[in-house]
Amino acid sequence: MTDKSVTEQAASWVARGDASPLDEASQQELNGWLDADPRHRGAYLRALAAWHLLDRGRALAGEKREPRLLLRSSNRKAYIWVSGVLAAGIAGFTVFQLSATHLHTQLGELRRIPLADGSLAELNTQSELEISMTHQERQVRLKEGEVWFQVAKDPTRPFVVAAGSVRVQALGTSFAVRRHAAGVEVLVTEGAVATWVSGQEQNKLRVAAGSKANFSEKTTQPPSTAPVDPADIDRTLAWREGQIVFKGTTLADAVAEFNRYNARKIVVTQPSLQSRRVVGWFHTNDPAGFAEAAARMLGGKVAEEKDTIQIGGQ
Repeated sequence: MTDKSVTEQAASWVARGDASPLDEASQQELNGWLDADPRHRGAYLRALAAWHLLDRGRALAGEKREPRLLLRSSNRKAYIWVSGVLAAGIAGFTVFQLSATHLHTQLGELRRIPLADGSLAELNTQSELEISMTHQERQVRLKEGEVWFQVAKDPTRPFVVAAGSVRVQALGTSFAVRRHAAGVEVLVTEGAVATWVSGQEQNKLRVAAGSKANFSEKTTQPPSTAPVDPADIDRTLAWREGQIVFKGTTLADAVAEFNRYNARKIVVTQPSLQSRRVVGWFHTNDPAGFAEAAARMLGGKVAEEKDTIQIGGQ
């Protein structure tokens, strides 16, 4: 296989990953391609660097676009641009690797981002993080929101996420970190992580797959840890597929969850309904559908206004 062919395949994989999340079969196909030839991984990382440079160039030029729109429309010019950058050499890639990368999502936006080290980051609504990678370490700062990471193994470069004062170090791992008003939640789906509070490194806590740790912003007490049922993990991370799943959730909590994703807010006008519980599977971008279903479950009614969807009594 020629270097040109490898470069084109790498650019194609990056384009596919940016256009839409890879399903399990496609992800396995990509992993197989990366492992098939030492040149593949290098070409893939250079393609990622080139695409990030393209995004940065468009941003500096003041051009706005919805995430993935360029590739979703199969824009051949963009694909050729990526290939051209790769053919020109890897000087820009080194700069990219050693500089900070800023990623964020807007209200209701979900993004799946391949990182320069081969890891993946999936950002939930209104999330923001900064990534800095050097030859010695991989540092991620979660400024707000929620991110699920699938971390590429590299024992020589620790992968550490900072969320406020909380630190999470991957140990060959997939895990989610969420910052919320009360603190930080860490949910491990594969492998294990080491967690601690900055300045208290002597009190590191190991959290294994199928468990979570909760750090409170209001107390200096050690984090609470607990095993999590696999079904509950799936429900918690359903946002990665654009879904929200409730199983006996109070209406107040369910409404708060929906309001994280939508500009048109749900308001419960009947206080007695707040503590009633709802079940069901919903799309994150369908607050009206959820409101109708909840009202039917609880014997209420829905009134739609321009900016709100109100759930009240009969």
